[in-house]
Amino acid sequence: MDHIHLEDVQIDIRALSEGKKLYRWHYQKSNRLDEHLRIAALMRDQYTCQSCGKNDCRLEVHHITPRRLKGADSILNLITLCSSCHNQINGEEMNHAERFYALIDGKKIDYKAAMHVMQGKKHLRTELKKVALLTLTTGGDTANRRID
Repeated sequence: MDHIHLEDVQIDIRALSEGKKLYRWHYQKSNRLDEHLRIAALMRDQYTCQSCGKNDCRLEVHHITPRRLKGADSILNLITLCSSCHNQINGEEMNHAERFYALIDGKKIDYKAAMHVMQGKKHLRTELKKVALLTLTTGGDTANRRID
């Protein structure tokens, strides 16, 4: 192996916690729900459906206010639901929004995992450079290559 390509992403705690949007040139536009947000919602909700309480089933992360209605990709607009509960609200999301926002209101969000990821990335880059030439790429480049 003489060359390594590594996707390098930054985790912005403000984007996770507040849905904070900086200037458009600071962020790439994702073509899928940010995996970090999905995992953060699952962790916050303790891997349990917030509607029926199931935790031994397939869980999905739901936008409380749907993106088609300008709902944000933010931890404050996401809730964990089992497949059954998620299917039941399909097309009627806004009828459940108030209840779902109340369920997640004030829940503690732990950002230690995000901080550890950022620290681990620096160590990984240092170690990979010892093995081969390292080229960093962005998530936008990876997403575009997937589409191509």
